This record gives sequence, C-alpha cells and structure tokens, in this order.
Amino acid sequence: MFRWENFSKALLREIARDTGLRVTFAADDLAERFGTPPTVNLVDAAWPLLRDRWLGGAPGHRKNVVSALRSRGLGSKTAKVASKAGQMEFLQSCRLSPNLREIVLKEFIAAGSAEESQTTATSTAPRSRPGGDNVSDDDIGIAAVEAMYSGMMIDDAWAVRRPRGFTWWAFRHAQHIDADEPTPSDDGALGSTITIRTEILRDVPEADRLKATSVINRANPSQALSALVCDGESGTIDSYSVVRVHADTADLWTPLLMVSAVVQNLLAQVIWEDLALQIPGQPSHSAHPANGMRPLPDELLDVAAIAGQQSTDDRPSFSGPLMSELLRFAEQWSFANGEDTAFTGEVPFTGTRTSIEAMVHGEGPIETAMVQVDTASSHPLLGSGAFIAMKLPLNVTEEEAVTVAAALNALEAAGRAPSKLLGSWCSFEDAVAFLTFLPAVTARSGLLPNLYLDAAVRARWVNEALYGPSDPTTL
Repeated sequence: MFRWENFSKALLREIARDTGLRVTFAADDLAERFGTPPTVNLVDAAWPLLRDRWLGGAPGHRKNVVSALRSRGLGSKTAKVASKAGQMEFLQSCRLSPNLREIVLKEFIAAGSAEESQTTATSTAPRSRPGGDNVSDDDIGIAAVEAMYSGMMIDDAWAVRRPRGFTWWAFRHAQHIDADEPTPSDDGALGSTITIRTEILRDVPEADRLKATSVINRANPSQALSALVCDGESGTIDSYSVVRVHADTADLWTPLLMVSAVVQNLLAQVIWEDLALQIPGQPSHSAHPANGMRPLPDELLDVAAIAGQQSTDDRPSFSGPLMSELLRFAEQWSFANGEDTAFTGEVPFTGTRTSIEAMVHGEGPIETAMVQVDTASSHPLLGSGAFIAMKLPLNVTEEEAVTVAAALNALEAAGRAPSKLLGSWCSFEDAVAFLTFLPAVTARSGLLPNLYLDAAVRARWVNEALYGPSDPTTL
C-alpha cells in the first residue's frame, strides 16, 4: 500500500515547499493535493526536484527509471549510464513527456509502497511506538503522542523516546511531549492528558522570581497556543500546552496539538533572548544525549510554513463561515452576537447576569465572562488567524491581576484544570483574561464552538477555585 510517510521527511518537505504547500504537514498536504497514490500531476509539478533529490539519492529507483526510459528510446543516446553521473546526465536530457510521466510515477508509487521505507532505512534510531509494541490500541494517550511524532515528521536522530512520550530538539531548546495514563472522565469515557513543555530559561535566582512573573505576564499575550510559567521552586521558565483527549475528540485536538508544539518551539527560539535580557538566568539550551547540539534548526521552524504559503484566496481562514458556525452554536445557550470577522459572547462565571442586563436593569454586578473572537487582526510572527480573549469580571488591581494570572497558568500547566491550556492567562485591558491565538493553518469546522465551550468550562473552574463550588445548572 502506498504511503507518503514511506519517504524521508526531508524529501516530503522539499516537495511540499516546491509545490507551494505547508512543510509543517507535508505528508497530509501532498496527499490532499496529489492523491494517495499520487497522479501524474505530481510529476508535472515537481519533476526537477524528483529527478535531482529523489532519484539522485535512490540508486535502485534511478536505475529502474533510466532503464525504462531508454527502452522507449527517450533521452540522450550518448550518456554513459553505468555511473551515477551518467545516469543523472541522461535524466537531465529527458523532456517531460507522457512516457516520462508514466514511468516516473510508476516507480515513485512502487517506492512509496515498499515495506522497507526510505525513512526507516535511513533512520539512526528505531521508529517504534511510544511505550513499545505491547501498548493497547485503545490507549488514546499513546495514540495521540504517536500521531504527533509521525505527523510532525520528527527526525529520530534528534529525539529520545520513553514509554508514554518523547523529548526532541528542533534546535537548542528541548521539547517534551507526554501522555498520562488513561483515566475515566465524568461521563465514564477514558481520556488522557497530553502535555507539551518546551524549556526556555533556567537558574532564575529566587530573589528575581517575583519580577519574572511580571515579565512573563507581558510576554504571554504573544504566545499563541501556550503559556509561559515560572516554577517558583526550581527557578525554571518553560512554555506549556495541556489538552485532555478522548477517542471521539482526538481527531479535532491532535492536529491542533501538533501546531501548538511547532509554534511553542518556534516562539521559544524567539523569546528566550528577550526574557534573558530582563530576567537573570541561563538559557535552557541542551544537547541530544548521543548526537550533541543540533547544528541547524529543524525545517518545522519555518515561519512561512506556519503562517501559510498559499495565496490569500487559498489560505484557510476563520472569517466568514466558521465565525457564523460559532455564532449559531453560542446563540443556543448564551448571549452572543457577531459578524464575519468579530464575535462577542458571554458565558456564566459567578452567575448568568450578562453585561447588557446589568447595564439595562442596573441590578447587581456582571456575572458572566466575556468571550471575544477577532479574525481581522494578525499575529506579528504567525500571520492571520483568530484571536480569542475571555475576560473575567474581577475587580482587581494590576498587581493582583498579574498574580492571579500566574497562579492560574501554573495550575493549568500542572493539569489541574478541566479546560484545555491552549493559550495563557494574563492581565489584559484592565482585566484578568485568557488569550489564545489560532494560526490560520488550524482553521476547521467545529474548532471555534469547542473552544467557546471550553471557555465556559474554564470560567466555571476559576469561579470554583476562587469562591467554591457553583451551581452546575448555570451551564
């Protein structure tokens, strides 16, 4: 059976880049564009790259293609095809004819259908499942971790596997991705919490850790799908994303977790130096235990690929239909209004009295948390997407807001919240707020409604943390 993943990560990324697709999800995008197995459109779009990079490094397949082309009278009659140089000279003499398309495609499909893939053949470490071959197929945590490892096309040479996760180096900062043991959720369904943690700074002096909290508070709004957290005991600053997945939600959250891991890694390379200028400490640079420091960044840290390489017309977008989907969902059970690029809704916090009801009737304080979505603005590094802000109606000072935000980030990073840590708490526009930025590449049906529901879960959790258990009927 043909599988795009049977080719090396580097080759897939080069083909994706050459054909205007995302290198972050090269295998998926190539499958969508060219099919599985691919059609002759692949050869039309990428023949020079296939010739020079694929056939140039695959002697057996190169020999088969050269032999088939010569048998049909194609190409140079004088090229000496006994050597690699002669074979490459011959291939460069061949024009992109129907016969060449047919022969190259047939050999490419054969290569992608081989049991011993190029990826496996050139690996420096085995691509075994996390946890080994004895892991149950219904272990959703292991399945999600494996999907991330495979989907991100992580280079085995820069990874260390362990029973329920792995550590890898996209460049100088180690990133740890782990799944806890599956446990029953409130509805009885087994779920597993996936934690993504990227090391940023270490050895922050104890006397500077309070200052670090304020610096982190200013940095967190730009962290997109993660939260920077300072560990008051160890003096480390790391970036976290935490999501609990179930069998029926893995298809929605696992792709977003992959983007979160890549973005978290990318931003780590950008922000550590800025933090180090303001906070005494050392950068958390580290080396692979066997292969040392990675000399060059992984191609996943390609900002253009994350932001989207397509034209404006083809690029995924949260504006329009996906915002309408969110509005239809929210209107069923809460106050909400919106348009193509902007949305405002309110979810219960201490009660259900909305801002409009409080303003019109003048009876008591606002009891709901405001949720706003903006798809017209863009992230300074990641480009277009959707900003999501949930603001709590707390009457606190700026200093108190920073303290509350830091505490909530730490609790969520430790997996002690029922909500998904895909963003961060910070003081924002005179409020304690949870901020998320979804890059346009993540746009898909169902995501915004699920994150709106998650905002409601998060608001109830914070209310209970501050004031004690609330009435579950408010949701």
